[in-house]
Amino acid sequence: NYISSVALTVGTQGGSIIKGSGSLNYISTGNLWFDCTSEFVTLSGVKADALTLRSHKLSSLLLDNSSEITRLVIAVGSGNVNLEGSYGYKVGRLQLESCTEANIGQNVGSVEITGSGMSVRISGKHDYLVITGSGNKVTLSPGASFSGLKVVGENNLVQSSADTYSLGVSCDQLELSGSGNTLNLSDFS
Repeated sequence: NYISSVALTVGTQGGSIIKGSGSLNYISTGNLWFDCTSEFVTLSGVKADALTLRSHKLSSLLLDNSSEITRLVIAVGSGNVNLEGSYGYKVGRLQLESCTEANIGQNVGSVEITGSGMSVRISGKHDYLVITGSGNKVTLSPGASFSGLKVVGENNLVQSSADTYSLGVSCDQLELSGSGNTLNLSDFS
């Protein structure tokens, strides 16, 4: 199905590709794609197994009102992603392929950074953080914690923000490999 957001209904069968910007409200579906012309995306009460956002220029992504996305893939030419704060949504696994900047909060279970050259700030508690891309700058906020932290790409910088001296960053399992990766964390446990 290659349709506009207003044409997607509860009765739409199979996966769908949404053309252009739009809002989806209280839809439950399997796989959704927003195409490269999607600049403004709002999801309210949406439940999806997988949602992929492929935009040339993302201006706004808003998730709220009990939206539950099992796997969210962000692959945008330019634009910032803000998944920080508590707006009642939940993302099981976030895969960042490309964007300019991303702010990730505790409503995201696991974070995978597969792209290159992004600036990512992460706060809250997460299952794991995996970085396989290259040239990324990842800043961990005070109190950020992970069951696992794995950096296997190249030339990535993982650092704590200047204000983490009081709360620190915690991780149960750490793997650092690849070449040129730097881990610069204060008060790390």
